[in-house]
Amino acid sequence: MTRSSRLALACSLVIALAATSSANLLVDPGFEGGGGAAWNPYRSTTAFEFDFDNTDEVQDRLQSLRVDFSPMSSWQIFAAEQDITVLGGEDWYASVFAMTDISGAPAMQVYLETIFYSNSVEMVGMNLQSASLTEATPQDVWQQLSVAGTTPIGADSARYRLIIFNTGEAVTGSGSVWFDQAFAAVPEPATLSLLGLSSALLLLLRRKTRSH
Repeated sequence: MTRSSRLALACSLVIALAATSSANLLVDPGFEGGGGAAWNPYRSTTAFEFDFDNTDEVQDRLQSLRVDFSPMSSWQIFAAEQDITVLGGEDWYASVFAMTDISGAPAMQVYLETIFYSNSVEMVGMNLQSASLTEATPQDVWQQLSVAGTTPIGADSARYRLIIFNTGEAVTGSGSVWFDQAFAAVPEPATLSLLGLSSALLLLLRRKTRSH
């Protein structure tokens, strides 16, 4: 193997490592462990019932989180959530797969939300929210909801929330929502180092190529 070939191989390996070196910050993202304690679910009313051990619909592996709703009045919400330690200024990416059976319930929305905190105090206006699933979106089809951005300077924690929200009208019907493969990630310091090394190796390879 020539010197250039060795450098090219090294670059490929480093870049591959950098691409996969991200921190999965969520506990039990697939809900396979039940997840009740980790996810801290709550119901604002008895209109919601949740099951962390559901196995009838999954996006991947064995389990998902299923939430059933029954007729309700306005302004009611279900959320499964986790608090996560973060650093201000980091790039942030989060996603979850969701599937709905809420046709005929125009007041219902399903979305992913991340709220940032500083010293346990919510940073007003510093939140990320995905697009919403509604009765108008495809039913009974897994869809990925995601958000991306940069954590605000001064943030030290974030609350990752899976939301089912009644927007303000009475809901006369019932339905179900499933969540699976929740994920939140930020670049680790190792990722940045690997990316820097890969850039240096690529530059060295280019110089070696030009000198021959």
